[in-house]
Order: sequence, then C-alpha cells, then structure tokens
Amino acid sequence: MKKLIVEALGTGLLAFTAILSNGDAFAIASILAISIIAFGNISGGHFNISITMAMWSRKLISFMDAVKYSIAQVIGAVLAIALVNMFSDNEILQMGDIMGGTIGKNTWIVELIASAVLLIALFGCMRNKMTIALGVALAHVVLIPLGFMINTSLTIAQFFNGGSLYVLLIIAISQIVGGILAEKLDARLYRK
Repeated sequence: MKKLIVEALGTGLLAFTAILSNGDAFAIASILAISIIAFGNISGGHFNISITMAMWSRKLISFMDAVKYSIAQVIGAVLAIALVNMFSDNEILQMGDIMGGTIGKNTWIVELIASAVLLIALFGCMRNKMTIALGVALAHVVLIPLGFMINTSLTIAQFFNGGSLYVLLIIAISQIVGGILAEKLDARLYRK
C-alpha cells in the first residue's frame, strides 16, 4: 500500500507542478527529481505509466503491480487536476469527449520517440549506477520545451480536465509502446 500511496503522491506533485507552472520544463524536472529522490526507495519512483510498463517488461515488477501502480498514478494526477481547478475557481473535474478531438498525423510517433528517449535515459542511469532522478530530469528538460507530453499518467488524467479520450488514448498507447521499445533496445544492446 505504501508503494501505491507514494506513486499517487509523486504523480500528483508532478501534475500539480506541471499545471501551475504552465508546463515549465525546469519546474517539472525539479519536482520529478525531488520525488524520485524522496520516494524512489519505496516504489521505484515511476510516476509515469510508460516507465511502469517498461519496468514490467524488464520483469522488475509484476503485471499486477504494474496495473496497481498505473491506477494509483492516474488517481494522483486526477486529484492534482481537481485541486488546481478548485483553487482557480474552475469546474473541479470536467469529463472530456469520448470520441471527439483531433490528433496531428505525427503526434503518436513523436510521443513514442519521446517516451523512448525518456526510458533510454532512465536505463542508462540504472546501468551506470547513477540516480535515475538525473536521467529523468534531464530528459524532461530537453523534451518538454519541444512540446512532448511524455507522461502517460498525466496524459490519461487530462480526460478529467476536458481532453478527448480518443486522442489521449492514442497518445498514451504510443508513450507506453515507446517505453517498452526502449526497454527492449536497451536489453538487446547491453545484455550480458
């Protein structure tokens, strides 16, 4: 239960910071590094479904734990959205359209690549016995200013902030696939 609480808390802090900072890459990278350092020894400090699924692919967590982590992360992000909206006198939660919205023709591929870059940084830090907070933070400093969402938990939670479920699920699936592909590439390149 402790693991699920810190995954929800860390993801919530990330979502809260991302919204209040208007997507400022340095603020997001900083809160991620702080959360990973503070909670990583309890849960692994994933705070992102694509990271959780890559860790499952690497067999570092069970499938059931991956599902539980993912649910906790989305709950944490949704609660953060509700809190920010409550402070700003917006509707606390507003469900988006199920099938509405449009998605750019290359959005899915660039999110796949961006998530792969994030996981390549994370696995590089793990392999070189460096704190993953460094790799994750640096990846966010580079990728967020380029317009990438890269966090599957926050992507899915945007449905409760008026986003289109159809569009968000395409992006989320792309992010998860990118993370798993990065894990497979890393395992193939560095398998002993």
